[in-house]
Amino acid sequence: MNAIQTARYKAYSLALAYIKENEPVTSTVPIFAAVYTSAMATLDAISNTNKRKIENRKGVADNKQQHQDSLSAQAQSIASVIGTYSTIQKDPVLKEAMNFSKSELFYGPDQLLNEKSANILTKTKELAASLKDYGITPALIASFESQLKDYSGTINEPRNVALERKQAVMQIKDLFSQLKLLFTEQLDPLMQLFKTDNRDFYEQYLLKRSIVDPSSRKTRVEGTVTDKRTGKALPGATVLVKDTDFITSTPDDGSYSLNVPGIKQVPVTCQKDGYKPVTKQAILKRGQPTILDMELEET
Repeated sequence: MNAIQTARYKAYSLALAYIKENEPVTSTVPIFAAVYTSAMATLDAISNTNKRKIENRKGVADNKQQHQDSLSAQAQSIASVIGTYSTIQKDPVLKEAMNFSKSELFYGPDQLLNEKSANILTKTKELAASLKDYGITPALIASFESQLKDYSGTINEPRNVALERKQAVMQIKDLFSQLKLLFTEQLDPLMQLFKTDNRDFYEQYLLKRSIVDPSSRKTRVEGTVTDKRTGKALPGATVLVKDTDFITSTPDDGSYSLNVPGIKQVPVTCQKDGYKPVTKQAILKRGQPTILDMELEET
């Protein structure tokens, strides 16, 4: 998961954990359990897909490293024997062809180790009869050839891993979209049922539900303006940050949202003709909306 997805995952996890802790409250709404179960299953699917992606990539890297270490060591050993043979045979061309440094084989690029090992194997097979006296047996040659084949296979594995990783990334993206819909279209509306009778529970849910976006530099205060007596949304109310130009008005659903620069505590005032104005303090946090609902009382 990227940084933004990680932030979303954390917020969704906190919100679902809070719902679970307050099961006696949510159980008063029969459908709540089913929606919670669906959301939890989707959250688990995100976690499992991400874990599989990480383990798959790590497993391939570890496997490749093991083959690389083993092949490098055997190639270095056989090349050294052939180098000794070339010295005795006074063959400078062969000696130069087998003149590999340890760092070239152990720490060089994948393709370099593959090519040099293939060259060593070719020469070893050509000189197999002469190299028997130097301890290069047919079994050792077969082992070296098998090591080279295994390593050549691991070079191509990262391509397959890249494809699998791309698929996992898309799956995670789709799962987050599904989870977002579960919250916005089902859990969030259901939580509205507790807004009046169990306001503390509702507001704590909103806090845990808030997603901190680490890439965002904006701060935002948002909420809903309602009539204190009836609890109904109030359209046409003015919401502003005192002594600034940051101002907005509420539509039919009484909601508002204000982007305010800086991370600080600011006074937010709500007013409407025929109602007493209300001012509340909002503590702004970067990347995280501050929920500030307003209730206006008729004059």
